[in-house]
Amino acid sequence: MQPSRFVLTGVGIGVALSAAVQLYLTDSELAAAEQVKLWLTGSLNGRGWEQAGPLARVLLSRCPPWCGRAERCARSAWTPTRPPRSASACSAPSSA
Repeated sequence: MQPSRFVLTGVGIGVALSAAVQLYLTDSELAAAEQVKLWLTGSLNGRGWEQAGPLARVLLSRCPPWCGRAERCARSAWTPTRPPRSASACSAPSSA
């Protein structure tokens, strides 16, 4: 796929989804529309522990790899016998 077609396809999908959200906001009840508006602006107002549970599971399942990578980065970046390495030693491995 050509890069320009890829970008234009993404823009078109984004516009279509934005129109779907606007349609939902105009046709829904007031309380539901207000919740959607808060969610779209990034607010966590009105969220409870039932929404925090799945987020906590995801974060805790991902934390050990992040902590291990941070520890390896700290060890490889500086030791008393050699100068610091570049920041690329701490970057995530590429999946290419």
